Amino acid sequence: MIKTALSWFFLIIIFSFLFSIGFIVFEKLFLAVESEYIKSAIGAFMGAFLAFIFVRIGDGFKLYHERKEKNHSALVKYQHYLNGALTEIDDNIFLIDTFEEIFSPDANNTVVWSNRLKTIPIDTSLIHNLLNIDLINEIFSLNIHLKKLNSSCETSNRSYDQVLSAFLDEKLSLEDYNRNVERIKKDILDIRKFLYEELNEIKHIFAVVRILGREQTFFSKIIKLFSNTKYTSKISNKVEDELEILESEIENIKKESQNRIDNVLQE
Repeated sequence: MIKTALSWFFLIIIFSFLFSIGFIVFEKLFLAVESEYIKSAIGAFMGAFLAFIFVRIGDGFKLYHERKEKNHSALVKYQHYLNGALTEIDDNIFLIDTFEEIFSPDANNTVVWSNRLKTIPIDTSLIHNLLNIDLINEIFSLNIHLKKLNSSCETSNRSYDQVLSAFLDEKLSLEDYNRNVERIKKDILDIRKFLYEELNEIKHIFAVVRILGREQTFFSKIIKLFSNTKYTSKISNKVEDELEILESEIENIKKESQNRIDNVLQE
């Protein structure tokens, strides 16, 4: 955007220079008189022309600044989103580890798995505000991978639910139930491999987003300068007092709620 604005600016300057030279030559060749009317017309035209140029340049810089602000805001939001995605993937890995453990060959009792794999949220609303093409391509690829991974998780959940339901309804024997669980277990362990792949992919994108997010715009730097973005000693010293106030308010709310319940029960 800034390169385009500068290109137009220099083209306008060159055009203005050539126009001025051409008009001077035209005046010397054909008019040969210093007319006050011509001078006034030239002055009015050049004033309006330069005003038009500066307005367009101002609009270009405004659009550029707004685009940069949207990009920075999207990078900050992506940090929160990616952090949540990492948590969901880590939870799924833990669930699969548990599944593998309870359905191990050493298990003597009939086991029913009560957990289910989670789907990882996919955010497509922020990608349009980004400026870095490489990052956009990586996030687009990540979204495709997460979509496929979520589909696999849902399929595994659905398969186990069907097997468990049939077993509880006594439509499957214990031997058939265990045989089906072993098949589902193989699929779930394969999912874990892809979870680790996506974990590394998200960490890479997270690192890139954090680096790009440090390139703040001018107004963002001004806002950060006058904002408390980190704990100061003043805040730290007030935490204990604020906790006491918070605890007191919680107790008062509990008492009011209990009094309201007692009053209703006594009626």
